[in-house]
Amino acid sequence: MVKVLFATLDIRLNNKIIEQLGLSPDEVLEIECIEDVEEKAWETSTQQIIIGDDIEGKTNARLELLIYHTILALKDTFDIIYVTDYQTNAPLIRKLLDKGFFRFANKENPLDIPKNSKAASEKLLKAMDIDIPTAPTASNSNGNDLDLPIKAGLVPVQYVDDSRSTVTAIWSPIPNVGASTFARALAVTLAKHNRKTLLIEFDWEYSKLARTTALTHSDRNLKNLLRNLTRLGKDANIEDFVTNAKMAEDDLPHTHKQAKQRLKKVPANLFVLCREATARYEEEPELPDERAVDRLFFECKRAGFQHIIVDLNSNPNNLYTMLTLLAADERFAVVDDSFATSGFFKIATQAFGAIQLSADSFELIVNKVKLISAQDISEFYDKTPSLALPYSDDIGILQLDLKMEYQEDYMKPIRSFIRRYGLVGEEKKEKKSGLLFMKGRG
Repeated sequence: MVKVLFATLDIRLNNKIIEQLGLSPDEVLEIECIEDVEEKAWETSTQQIIIGDDIEGKTNARLELLIYHTILALKDTFDIIYVTDYQTNAPLIRKLLDKGFFRFANKENPLDIPKNSKAASEKLLKAMDIDIPTAPTASNSNGNDLDLPIKAGLVPVQYVDDSRSTVTAIWSPIPNVGASTFARALAVTLAKHNRKTLLIEFDWEYSKLARTTALTHSDRNLKNLLRNLTRLGKDANIEDFVTNAKMAEDDLPHTHKQAKQRLKKVPANLFVLCREATARYEEEPELPDERAVDRLFFECKRAGFQHIIVDLNSNPNNLYTMLTLLAADERFAVVDDSFATSGFFKIATQAFGAIQLSADSFELIVNKVKLISAQDISEFYDKTPSLALPYSDDIGILQLDLKMEYQEDYMKPIRSFIRRYGLVGEEKKEKKSGLLFMKGRG
């Protein structure tokens, strides 16, 4: 069993750590390229990963960028120590600290790591001979109220790293406030901008994606994937279970035979992973282990999906919901402008404290039913929304008509919202090339 995976070419450093931990040769795996770390970590289920500055890359990409992305991809699942020089790599360390990673060490003491982000920040400032600043308060904020929450309008666009795949978790504290509607609209908008997009529905209790879009397949569905989850990356691929419009069209059930014209309007690079369209009660499948959801997202990224959007069950104690929220790159809480819903939001986010998440872990998406100001909404939730959408009964009618795009006043804010992913302007028109499918797993 591999206990430590070494992504460093410094033999002396490796031997020092091996000696300190009392490891035997069969408990160690040494690799030479940073691009191999993710795959080997999952293959071996290693207990710890040591990454050093002297690791090499297979491509001409900047090494620090490869290290940065590798650490972010694995930090929530694996115990990682990044052995580096604080002065030489200060910019990269700052970026990782901003993302919540603080497990840095130097070659002299490779197992001496900070206890938290604050300790790591202080260590960095000390190494750079910079005085540690005091936090701004109401008395020293120069009148800018930097310590007060924004009370009007929306928060500025929160840009994400669009150079790698993004897992987007969409959750709501109660059912039927528009989370699934937002998930579909966001997915189809991204796909129309030529992003390879996968929409996953983990809400077994209120599962309706397949029935209301006709994106359904008797074999290519979530249930069959979960039965074969442990085979992914070995003798099964994620490509064997996802469905797009062309695949669905070739396997429509008799209840959806009239949906072919609707499917022709769905972008070919939009795929779904959900239950099939059969309307019947099903027990939520058990996950084989606590890393199953992480493994699923890893395989989705390897298959080339740029956006993995996950529609979640509202129950904060649901295992799929908790594991997805922990693994996600961004988390959206979809609510409405009701004061009662704000109470459910606060109670539910308190429950997420069991997995070290809170209300601050989510960006707020508000479906505005009434004529209420963004300032009032902010006061309800003690949080400023990132996006406000006009909701109406017409959306339900459009969904019954198997549509994934809704009225213009709903879709226009979403087209602006996707600037966070580096997308600007109108959708690019697709080339008529038939079935678009994965181009490999790199």
